[in-house]
Amino acid sequence: MASLGGVATHPEVRGKGYATALFEDTVRDCREDGVDFIVVLGYCKIYHRYGCRYVGRDWDFVVAQHRAWDVADGGLQVRAMSDADTPALAVLYWREPVRWLRPPSDFLNALKGHVMNRPAELLGIYEHDHLRAYVIQGPRKKGEEAHQSILEFAGDRRSIVGTLGALAQRHESETLDVHVMGYDRLLQDLLTEYGLQGKPTTTSATVTLVNFPQFMEMMRPHFVEKLGVHEAEAMVFRQQGDQMTFTFGGGRVDLRHDGCQRKGLACGGRPGRRSAARNLPHPRSVVRS
Repeated sequence: MASLGGVATHPEVRGKGYATALFEDTVRDCREDGVDFIVVLGYCKIYHRYGCRYVGRDWDFVVAQHRAWDVADGGLQVRAMSDADTPALAVLYWREPVRWLRPPSDFLNALKGHVMNRPAELLGIYEHDHLRAYVIQGPRKKGEEAHQSILEFAGDRRSIVGTLGALAQRHESETLDVHVMGYDRLLQDLLTEYGLQGKPTTTSATVTLVNFPQFMEMMRPHFVEKLGVHEAEAMVFRQQGDQMTFTFGGGRVDLRHDGCQRKGLACGGRPGRRSAARNLPHPRSVVRS
């Protein structure tokens, strides 16, 4: 996987194809380096043209100021962190099941007071002087101090939820946003138990495939778990130019790239070719699972 972000073209030289050339070079370099897909931190016409799409089944929760103290645990303390706390912060982050590869310098930069081009605080959450979790808090958008967001968090979910009231009051903000990734059912359930209602959303970044067969081969263990060894071994993944094909049990799914843009699922294959003896599902249902 590769990540692309923090890219901009000076207004005086826009419209000359520089961004397109850079993105094409990025895709080519990623393919040569064996990258399966690219996470792009942004969404605009050029990225859309090259197949970048929002994915995921995440949730957005909002803590309004009048509800702040409904989400508060008096046994927890919020403290500002320092450079000396970097090793402890890294340990919390490394325990996260889904995360970036993050060197200690990332925490040091966050401690300077800026994350994602906006002012932010890196705060530790303590219980009986033991560090349980951390959050990075900042405005939803640059200049919107009244609307705060949890930009990142790691550690014990109950401790994070138990300090949302204090965090919402920290800047006397009108609202505090919490983005919950789809896999994090514990955090989602805890927020729901406090009476907060999540809004379905996607991940904050877009994704485009670079090497479809290689990516699907990495997913084969997932298919083994879902369907069994024999069925997973019967799956075939191919890509020729802009055409990506997934065949399984006589069924076929075509995913088409026009200028690297996915046009969706087109089902082909001849009815009856699928093995009735094994009662294999159609490949489209396997992809969606």
